Amino acid sequence: MFPANDASEGSMVTKAAVFAALRQARELLRGHGYTCRVTADELVRWLHTDTPYPNPTFDDIVGNPLFVIHELVEIEAVKRTGLKLTKDVILKNPLPIAAAHLKAAEVEFSVAYETGAYDHLKRMVEHAKAWCKDPVLTPALRKRHETFRDKWVQLLFQSAYDDMVADWMFE
Repeated sequence: MFPANDASEGSMVTKAAVFAALRQARELLRGHGYTCRVTADELVRWLHTDTPYPNPTFDDIVGNPLFVIHELVEIEAVKRTGLKLTKDVILKNPLPIAAAHLKAAEVEFSVAYETGAYDHLKRMVEHAKAWCKDPVLTPALRKRHETFRDKWVQLLFQSAYDDMVADWMFE
């Protein structure tokens, strides 16, 4: 799957960088009780699928362990449905992909929260708000997305409040 020039198509990321990102994400996942069996080839293939959604670039994803975690969990969830990682899998299967995306976001956000990556969470909660408006969602899946969004908005609000109180008490 890797081109002869040792970088992914249209990217400056090398094969070694993909393997390092995969290793780091697997380590983080393992530390949070999640085992991942996605290969580097599957990750690269997934990151080159056609999608109707705006996504970070290949380089951005590989450069952020939390994004890599998201992609790995999403890939595993998609594979569990029996779907193959083809170029058009996202376009042809929007509902199972949306469910896999939500599962991946749950793991990504949990790891981010547990590792103190609050800036990442704040940015991603804004994205989660938009996910709830996806027209392909069934009412039940939309409700799951909204519940997910509301949970993280509340957790971030509570964390910010706790930090403010702690700062005030220990001034």
